[in-house]
Amino acid sequence: MKKKRVRLKRSVIAAFKLIVGILLLVISIYFLVMGINRDWQRQEQIATMTETNHLDYQVYLKENSYFTVPYLPKGEHYIASLIDTIRVTYKHKQSFSKQIDSTYRYRVVGTLLALEQKEGQAAHHIWNKQYVLKPTKEITKTVTGAYEINDNFIIDYQYYKALASEFKRSYPVATNVMLNIKVYIDMEGVVSGTKHSVTSTSLLEMHLPLEGDTIQIPTIYEKKKTQAVMAES
Repeated sequence: MKKKRVRLKRSVIAAFKLIVGILLLVISIYFLVMGINRDWQRQEQIATMTETNHLDYQVYLKENSYFTVPYLPKGEHYIASLIDTIRVTYKHKQSFSKQIDSTYRYRVVGTLLALEQKEGQAAHHIWNKQYVLKPTKEITKTVTGAYEINDNFIIDYQYYKALASEFKRSYPVATNVMLNIKVYIDMEGVVSGTKHSVTSTSLLEMHLPLEGDTIQIPTIYEKKKTQAVMAES
């Protein structure tokens, strides 16, 4: 009988501890959620920023007897041996609901990549070398409404294709060589007359194959995005 009472007592104590533990957990979660809500309520949206990006290119051809136009537009298949240069144009526009004191920095970097190809395995790069296609440019200005960066650069396709061919002759492994082109655009600023900071980073990419009789040139970038500028009230 004593053993049964002891077991019952232990069961009651264990159940009591469990209930207390659950109550403490519920109370902790409640105060955590309330704290997050209070932090969110203290924030105030003071401005909005909308960004749009556009990347275009024209593939200029060597003199030949077949094409009557000097270049081909974006998004086609191209005969690699006929490509002379590629003119790349990029546009980046920012629109603000408030006046912004801003500094823009942008640059273009090309990375020559040799990717090892093994059957049944993902490709991985075994060599790379960077080239500055356009050095960093900095612009400081006060923006009212909107501001657009509109610039371009030229790629000497046959130059990089020759580098790729030389690498493959020197190291006869199963590789795929390409030029990975990245346009970096960064902005730092403040809402005019305040200390509320505004920042943004955009990346526009082109993947330029340097092998094959015909090639395509894919582009990768976010065309449009909107963000809110928040501040503690």
